[in-house]
Amino acid sequence: MNDPKSLEKIVSAGDIILDKACHRREGGLPMGNGVTGTLVWTTPDSLGMQLNRVDVYANNSATNSFPQRHTDFGYGCGYVDIDFSSFGGHPFHEGVIRQHLDIYSGVLTIEGDGVQCSIFALRDHDALIVRVHDRRDSQGERTVRVRMLRRPVVETRCHTAASAFEATDSRIVLTQEFTEDSYRCSSALGVTVIGCAGQQRYLGPMQRAITVEPSVQDYTIVIATGAAFDTPQKPIRLVENQLATLTDISPQKMQDDTATWWHEFWERGYISAESDSGEAEIIQSHYMYFLYLMGSSSWGGAYPPNFGGMLWSTEGDMRSWGVQQWWNNLSLYYRELFAANRLELLEPLFSMYFGMYDAAERAARQQWGSKGIFIPETVWFDGLAELPEEIAAEMRELYLFRKPWEEHSDTFLQYADLKHPHSSRWNWKGPGKYQRGKWTYGERGPGPCGPVIHIFESNAKIAYLFWRRYEYTLDRNWLQNRAYPMIKGVAEFFRNYPHFGLEEDGKYHIKNINNSEGVMAAKDTIEAMTAMRGIFSVAIKAAEILDVDAEMRETWSAVIDKLAPLPVSTNPDSLMKGEPGEEPFWVCGLSPAMSSRDYVPVSPSLHFDLYNLERAEAEPEIMDIARSTYRKRFPDGITPDTPIHVMWPFAILAARMGYPDDWRQASLNQIESKFAENDFCYFNATGRDGVLENRMTLREGVNALGAERLGNVAFSLQLALLQDAPPGPGKDPVIRLFPAWPEGWTAQFKLRCRGGIIIETGIKHGAISATSLTCELDTTVRIRNPWNGNVVSLLKNGKPAGTLTGELIEIDAASGDVFRLAKAEA
Repeated sequence: MNDPKSLEKIVSAGDIILDKACHRREGGLPMGNGVTGTLVWTTPDSLGMQLNRVDVYANNSATNSFPQRHTDFGYGCGYVDIDFSSFGGHPFHEGVIRQHLDIYSGVLTIEGDGVQCSIFALRDHDALIVRVHDRRDSQGERTVRVRMLRRPVVETRCHTAASAFEATDSRIVLTQEFTEDSYRCSSALGVTVIGCAGQQRYLGPMQRAITVEPSVQDYTIVIATGAAFDTPQKPIRLVENQLATLTDISPQKMQDDTATWWHEFWERGYISAESDSGEAEIIQSHYMYFLYLMGSSSWGGAYPPNFGGMLWSTEGDMRSWGVQQWWNNLSLYYRELFAANRLELLEPLFSMYFGMYDAAERAARQQWGSKGIFIPETVWFDGLAELPEEIAAEMRELYLFRKPWEEHSDTFLQYADLKHPHSSRWNWKGPGKYQRGKWTYGERGPGPCGPVIHIFESNAKIAYLFWRRYEYTLDRNWLQNRAYPMIKGVAEFFRNYPHFGLEEDGKYHIKNINNSEGVMAAKDTIEAMTAMRGIFSVAIKAAEILDVDAEMRETWSAVIDKLAPLPVSTNPDSLMKGEPGEEPFWVCGLSPAMSSRDYVPVSPSLHFDLYNLERAEAEPEIMDIARSTYRKRFPDGITPDTPIHVMWPFAILAARMGYPDDWRQASLNQIESKFAENDFCYFNATGRDGVLENRMTLREGVNALGAERLGNVAFSLQLALLQDAPPGPGKDPVIRLFPAWPEGWTAQFKLRCRGGIIIETGIKHGAISATSLTCELDTTVRIRNPWNGNVVSLLKNGKPAGTLTGELIEIDAASGDVFRLAKAEA
């Protein structure tokens, strides 16, 4: 879009404007630079913040100090309070306060009675800036307080969390050092005030303050953070250097530079939508806001934000579900960033998972007796810890069901006693309690099973995301050095898993694995069978592109050719049976299973490009089972009363299937989150609130604020407007415009397709406008004729290039080519 004012209007639809204070601090407004961030909340007298970072981990995978659920902690650096109370009055009292989060320029403005604050996060420094203009006339001091998250020294078994202050008259630095055995991580939070002579004040062992003299009306507060897997001295130096550097830069220049970064961020893609009902505008506003959240919390660092809490925790650094990542949750933030043309926001995710490659290779061997790599559903930032070989050998025998669970050794249980029960390895551990000073727990059962221990599909979904990045960039170096090692590693893990092999029917089957969390130790689970179809296919394709592993390609091809079919309701061993005469539908797996929860799965239509509109075009009969499964799941379609929980992908599913009415309603239901009481993990403990003022929820629990549902809605909106799916994993993608867009709705968008193609187009009154395709790479454009087979006129780089006909249009493009497609005049 060439008009900045028009782009600003589209983006600003996602702004948050409040003429009130948020009723609780978790509803505060988010501000971050991709590595460090906070919510900003108000009291009648002050602004409050908790500075968090993506790379502050109190412990790692080797910890023996947190055997209880929800007790490990991380990400937090400290509190900062900006207090205006001593000047008299309550500047942010109800009826006066106004808050505006301007996502186009990345600035939060909070105005009160005589006080205005502008807050923004810098991109070149891990720092937040607060510009204060205080017009009140009174005698008194303003204070900037820095507070610890906990007592100065807290010991938990072998773990120590130590906090300390280093302060001068002009600045305060709060440090944290976390140690356990050889593990060490440190952070620092520094504060200084520029534009006046601040004075440091001691307020007790857990807090310090800088005072601002009464006569100063305009001043700027600089809040910087740093972290390292090292002693506190390194983060201290990082923070002190930032404070010194920023003191010499004008606050206006810092704000202007921040706005420039955000303006360039928004130019890379957008969606504008309108409808008579106002529903399109609701969905659009949440889409733009979600991109702001991701730009604020996942840029420039080596790790992604935690799925539950992100950079927005307000109640210290202990969160529900701890600090490990659950892929099923984390993925909801990242799948949509390809089409949004924000690939740089995915880099922290890729950095973390590729960074644990060696640990994943060791885990495949130690835990499962397999080859390749194993990245579990639930994992620490550094992967899974190395096991003593004696423990690993017994774990394999128990988890592969070759040794009865009842025969586990005392040595194995003693080793497990100190391990975290959320870890994928130890998830059979149930709730517990202290007895005579010792933490004791029960078992969740059955046997060595737990909700996430035998989940294998996450392994493949992570690797497939690496493949998708290659598809969107055609970056051969990425494919060779990052994507292919991950893809090959997962393919080899499945192929060498001890319970995978040929059976009497001549087909490859897999046994004793989960289907997500609801089915344990079953056969041919649909998630795993779907994952193998996807990962073996792209392993072959990637190896062909790189011209490597010729023999392995033949081996993988032989596996795909003989892979057992996806489990359906008509199979005699199906875990869920259909009614007599009912059309077959997918089921979660086959018996035998140790535990099974009946539900209709839809994963093949969601993942690995297996079942989509383009596959239906190539093989119409193949989609029959997908459609019958959809009808089984939603016999009446999706209505306002259909529960669409935070994590449920049904809006995505409806868009993929080309059902506009179901997509619209599912998106609205998910945005509203009106079924929170039946969905949220700890609804009562989090105050029985659904959607907060900042459009996020506490679905995951206490101090675990998140935007998972907004990721789902964002992805589904993109799919309703544009699909670039291939007719199968590893095949050539085909672009399809407005495949699930409601009749009568207007839209305009700029999105990215596989092959490095940027598309900008719109629709109004059912008519698709001229469509621009900018090709960043040498590629072939394949697009379904947007004008129902009519003749298409073509411009190439601004010059007429003839006409095109047919249902499928193909154009060979060189890097830098710009094409314009339009319906030819009759």
